[in-house]
Amino acid sequence: MNVNRNLQSEATTQHQPNLRQRILVAEDDPDIRRLNSEALLCSGYHVDAVENGADAWEALQLKDYDLVVTDYNMPKLTGWS
Repeated sequence: MNVNRNLQSEATTQHQPNLRQRILVAEDDPDIRRLNSEALLCSGYHVDAVENGADAWEALQLKDYDLVVTDYNMPKLTGWS
């Protein structure tokens, strides 16, 4: 019985909004950018999405993010730089 209660509380925790968590998605492919952003939004995260590395760098200068999901090979500035 304790196991079921723990599983229920874990399931409840997983579906609670994570609005304090900010994620930046940097991806030049519009379909992948949209897919990643929608998945994270549906999980309760606040998401900003940009289409190239230069825009990602600018966003990082303006806001604090908990996580950056980036493509390695993007125009203007790579996800590695």
